[in-house]
Amino acid sequence: MSTASRRRIEVAGAVAVAGALVLSAGWNVARDRARSEPRVIIATVADAATVSSGVDPVVTWRRGAEAVIADRLADDLAAREAELAATVPSGMCVAIRVANLPLLRLGDPAPEIGRAQSLVVLAAAVEELGTAHRFTTEIVAPAPIDGVIDGDVWLIGGGDPLLGSERVTALMGADGVVRPTRADALAAALAVAGIAEITGDIIGDGRYFDGERRPAEWPDTVPLSEAGRIAGLTIDSGRIWVDPRNVAFDPVQAAARTLIDMLAVRDVVVRGAATTAARAAAPPPDATRIAQVGSVPLATATAAWTAESVLPSADVAETLLRHLGVGRSGEGSRAAGAAAVREMTAGWGVEPAGLIDGSGIASGSGVGCDTLLVAHERLSAAVGGVPAQISNVVGVIDSRGIGDDGAEYRVLAAGIVPSPDDLATVHAAAVELVTTAPELPPLSLAMPRDGEPS
Repeated sequence: MSTASRRRIEVAGAVAVAGALVLSAGWNVARDRARSEPRVIIATVADAATVSSGVDPVVTWRRGAEAVIADRLADDLAAREAELAATVPSGMCVAIRVANLPLLRLGDPAPEIGRAQSLVVLAAAVEELGTAHRFTTEIVAPAPIDGVIDGDVWLIGGGDPLLGSERVTALMGADGVVRPTRADALAAALAVAGIAEITGDIIGDGRYFDGERRPAEWPDTVPLSEAGRIAGLTIDSGRIWVDPRNVAFDPVQAAARTLIDMLAVRDVVVRGAATTAARAAAPPPDATRIAQVGSVPLATATAAWTAESVLPSADVAETLLRHLGVGRSGEGSRAAGAAAVREMTAGWGVEPAGLIDGSGIASGSGVGCDTLLVAHERLSAAVGGVPAQISNVVGVIDSRGIGDDGAEYRVLAAGIVPSPDDLATVHAAAVELVTTAPELPPLSLAMPRDGEPS
C-alpha cells in the first residue's frame, strides 16, 4: 500500500470514528432488544456481476472488478448476516450495497410498503414523461361570432392532477405543496376574447384515461375526500366549486360545472348544461382551440414534493400511473400503467415491481427494497437531488470510503421505516459490518444537512 493511500484511509478512518462512537450505542441497544429474526436474502456473486442500478455509476473502479469485490465480501457477510438482521425492526426492509453491487437484503424482499410505492411510480413517470413535461387542459369550440359561441364548448382534459380553481384553493388550501394549475385562466381567456354567450353545453372530456374512478381493491374506509377522484379531467380533485366541502361522484361533470361557474362570475352566460363526453363523441370538425393551460413542469412538481419530504397524494400517484400507461402503450388505464412500471423496473436491473395501484392504498403490491433504492437514486439524478427521508416511510443513508487501490466504496441502506432513527440504527450496524470485513478500509460516515451523523 502506498503512503498516500495509507493517509487517505487514516483520514477516512478518523472521520468515521466520531460517527461510529455515536451510532454504535444505538446499534448495541437495538441488537440486545432484537425481535424475531427476519428473512434474509444474500445476493450471489453472479447476481452482483449482472445486476446494476441502471444509473451512471457514482464511483469509478480502477480494476472494474465487481465480482471480485463481491467475492471478498460474500463470505464475511454470510457469516454475520444474523447479527445485522437482528437490528431490523419487524415490518421493515433494508437493502445494502457496496458501490452498485446489491450485496445484502434484509427483511421481506417484497413487503407491503403502502404509500412508499408512490416513489417508484414518481421515478418511473419522470423518466418516461421527462422532467419538462407539463399536463395540459384545453377548451375547444366553434369560432365565436360577435361574442357568441353557437354550439357546445368542449373542456378537454390531459390528465392534470394539479388543475385547480382559485376559489377552492383559497377556501380549502392546496392539495399538497405544488402550485396548482390555474383553471381560472381558461375562463379568463374566454372573457378576454370578448365571448359573452355560449348557446350550447359545456362538455367535459376526461377520456384521456379510462373510466375507472376508484380501484375495486381499495377498502371502503377510504373516503372520496381523501382519494378516488381519478379521471382524465378533474378540477380541484373533484370538489364542487360552489360547495368545496363536498366531492362530486363524477369528477368530469363536476369540472364542466366548475367552468360554468367560473364563466358566470366573468359575465359569460352559458345557456346549456354541464355534461360529459360520450365514448363515441368528438368536437365538431369546425371546432378550434380557444384556450389552453399547462401545469408546472414535472421536475418542478417533483422538487416541491421532495423538498418538503412528502410523497404525491394518492390521486396524483394514480394519475401518474395512468400517464405511464399512455406513454408506454397508449392506454390510460391502471393495468397499462402497472405493466409499464413492471417493464421499466426490470430494465433498471432490479426485481420488477408488481403494482396493484399507483398509490399503495390497495394491498398486495410487490416492491422490493432494492427497487425502492434504485427508484430513489434515479429520481434524485433526474431532478437534482431527493432527500434521504421522505414521509417517514422511505429512507436512504449513504456512506463512502476510499480503498487502497484508489477505488471508492459505497454503502447504502434503504428501507421502509417508521422513523429516521430506525434506519439510522440499521445503517450503523451495516457500516460496522462492512468496515470490519477482511481487506476493506474504514468508511467515512456521510453527514446529512442537519449536521447530525447518520
